[in-house]
Amino acid sequence: MTPKLVVAVAVCALCLLFAAPAGSASSGPSAEVVIRVTSATPGHEVQVEGAYVYTPGGSSFHHVTRQTPFEVKQRASMFMGIFGTSSAESPIHVEMVSEGKKSGHSTATATGKAVTVTTNEHRGGSAIAGF
Repeated sequence: MTPKLVVAVAVCALCLLFAAPAGSASSGPSAEVVIRVTSATPGHEVQVEGAYVYTPGGSSFHHVTRQTPFEVKQRASMFMGIFGTSSAESPIHVEMVSEGKKSGHSTATATGKAVTVTTNEHRGGSAIAGF
C-alpha cells in the first residue's frame, strides 16, 4: 500500500470514528452502497489501489488492488474510501450508488487519478470527489 493511501485511510478511519453517534455502529440505519470503478478511457484497463472503512464493521479497513472494471458492495451506515491509480495513461471513473431508508436513492460520480467516496446514512448525505 502506498504511503499516501495509508495516510488517507487513517484519516478516513478517524473521521468515521468521530462522526459516528454513540451506539450507532450496530443499531443505526444502513444503506446498500455500491462503488463501481472503471478506467476513464473506454477499453483501457488500469490497476487501481483502494482502501475503505465502514460501519458496522468495527475499526478494520479493507484494502483492494484490482484491475478495472470492478465493484465493491457493502451494507453500511457510514462508508469512507479512496481509490487511485498511478497510471499515467488514464484516470479512473468512480460511480457510487447508495440506497437507504433515510437517504433514499443517490448516485454520484467523479473522475481523477484518485477519488474519495463518503456516505452517511445517519445524516442522510453522500459526497464523492476526484483529484
